[in-house]
Amino acid sequence: MTFEKTWQPNDQDVETLEEQIKNERVSGGLVDDSNFIKNCAKIGAFLMDEEAVLKQLIELNRKVSEELNKKNLNISDKGAVKVLRSFLEKELAEAGFATGFCQTKGSKGLSNKDFQWILSHGFLFKDSTLRGLTHGEFTHALQWVLIVWQQKATGFLLGATEKEANISDIYKTLGSPDARNMRSIWSLIVDEAQDESVKSRSPEWLSDYIHKNKESLEVLQQLLEKRFKKGQEEGIGHLEGKELRTDRYEVNQERPNILVPKSK
Repeated sequence: MTFEKTWQPNDQDVETLEEQIKNERVSGGLVDDSNFIKNCAKIGAFLMDEEAVLKQLIELNRKVSEELNKKNLNISDKGAVKVLRSFLEKELAEAGFATGFCQTKGSKGLSNKDFQWILSHGFLFKDSTLRGLTHGEFTHALQWVLIVWQQKATGFLLGATEKEANISDIYKTLGSPDARNMRSIWSLIVDEAQDESVKSRSPEWLSDYIHKNKESLEVLQQLLEKRFKKGQEEGIGHLEGKELRTDRYEVNQERPNILVPKSK
């Protein structure tokens, strides 16, 4: 999948988001961090570019299909969704994110403090309480893989070197208390309510978009649909008292209400 190195998100979208971040979303030391503010605005504006997002989704669909073929798995087979999760984890770890996904514990979802801890430590997360909802449990991981790939393809974020525009550092900074004023930057750029105007800045919109593009995104669509249906059938009640997968997760003493990937 190729992009022109001159590709940039829509200037007006960047400007609008930048003003919102400056006026409503930052405090403390981040108020004067113009590169961080601009990069957050550019990330949000990229997710509003439907054509650019679709190109990266098609590439993701192709690569996940290849991973399934390597393991001789069909989409309907047990373990197919694990292939998607493992691929997302690998791509993010290679981009400097923490290895593995954190997991919500029980059926309560994430508190603000737990959420900030996860972000500031560079983890993505699997929120099983959202499995049966349009938001989905893997959608934020999908968003960040698309962002990482768009940066690799175009270098659209600010920074004289690749390190200065490191997406995992931007992600971790979103967990800072200074990345929240009246509302958080996170909610603005990657966690908006579903609306056509924000497009893939909304997890619900992105999930629905994948669902509607079955011809172009068949593998992704079916894997996410499979997970969605399982979540609807099970509900969230079964999460209470669910046995801890000690081969995969451990309880973090700092944040006892979330599970973190087991150290290897």
